[in-house]
Amino acid sequence: MVATWTVSETRKERVILKNKFVFVSCALLSIAYLIALYTILWQMPVEVTELNEYLERVMRVSSWYLGAFQAIVVAAVGKFFLEEI
Repeated sequence: MVATWTVSETRKERVILKNKFVFVSCALLSIAYLIALYTILWQMPVEVTELNEYLERVMRVSSWYLGAFQAIVVAAVGKFFLEEI
């Protein structure tokens, strides 16, 4: 991303946002996904014995929900980018 900021854009390359609702929805879904992901990671215990139990009880189950949530976010972002075509 940093490398693309250095490239100057011309008036022809500038993309006009056609649907603000889709953009805001994608941004909110992405933020909610990151919050859910980091909430699960921040609750991870430090002790090894507690860690094994946490992996089995929480992280294994949450991977199904986070995977489905990630698929929804990817579909929304895909909708946002395909809308410009």
